[in-house]
Amino acid sequence: MLGKVSQDFDFSKIEKSVSDVSQVEALLVRFPDVVENSIKAWSPHYIATYLLQVSQAFNAWYAQNKIIDENNPQMSYNILVTKSVAQVIENGLYLLGIDLPEKM
Repeated sequence: MLGKVSQDFDFSKIEKSVSDVSQVEALLVRFPDVVENSIKAWSPHYIATYLLQVSQAFNAWYAQNKIIDENNPQMSYNILVTKSVAQVIENGLYLLGIDLPEKM
């Protein structure tokens, strides 16, 4: 696992120098709306398209950032972003009826 994130993590100390993080964050907060729109329109492809966008944004961010780096003061934040992306992807795939492998 990626490790524990402190419950009292101070988000005000985060330096957002990479615009990709903002893109990932913006996509993550849209998940409930995407699910609601998908249900209303009977269009599960909205969720599939959204999950692809989240994956692409996270991949771009991940390519430029170390998640685990004891010297990085934002390590807890990076772990939190990673766990959040994993949870959203897991929930989205569950809604689509797609089983996840235990390990890759």
